[in-house]
This record gives sequence, structure tokens and C-alpha cells, in this order.
Amino acid sequence: MSYNNLIKYCQDYKLTEQAAIQLIEKHSKSNCNKNKFLRERFILYAKERINQKKEGTHNYWGSKSRAVRTVIALKEYKKALKQTGRTYKNSDFKMLLDLVSDPRQHRNLFNAFKFLGEDNII
Repeated sequence: MSYNNLIKYCQDYKLTEQAAIQLIEKHSKSNCNKNKFLRERFILYAKERINQKKEGTHNYWGSKSRAVRTVIALKEYKKALKQTGRTYKNSDFKMLLDLVSDPRQHRNLFNAFKFLGEDNII
């Protein structure tokens, strides 16, 4: 988008310069918080899976869903969630389980495990 288009858009919607700046700042901060929250969720999940591996329970049926339930109950998760402006919902379990199971998120999950010193996804 060029500046001319931005100016035209602001004029069409009668946005003042200050209002446009506030909208841009708000949007850029929320995207930053969402990306940070995504990374934190992966790291919290990876920590829990590593703990399960140490206990020897990482191969049990349902161990991934148990890890997700544990992560959602953590204070760190709720604190990170609050920073994004969202509140806890019952759908957070399904959302996080789908996220860590999604093949498109494999790289992000691998990076979280690697950050914690693991060579592979558990």
C-alpha cells in the first residue's frame, strides 16, 4: 500500500492523523503479543513433554492431551494469555491441541524443543 492509498483511505473514513496512528500502533502491538504468545505456548508445551519424557510417560496413550491440559492450567499460560487481551475459554484446550498437532506448525514446535535442548520433537 502506498502513502497515497493510505491518505485516501483515511479521508474516505474521516480518520484524523492521530486516530490513524493509534490504530496502527494498536494493531502492531497486538500482532507482536500474538506471536510472542504463540512462541510461549510452544515452549510451555515442549517443557511439559520433556518432563513427561523424564518420567517415562511420554509414550503413553493420551500423553499429548495430558500435556496440553497441564500447560493450560499453568500460571505462565494464563499470564501470557492475559497479555494478548484474551480471556481463558474452554476451547483453549482444543485450540492448543490442534496447534501442536498441526503439521504446518512442525517447524515452530521443533524450534521450541531445540530451544530447550532437545534434538527432536517428543
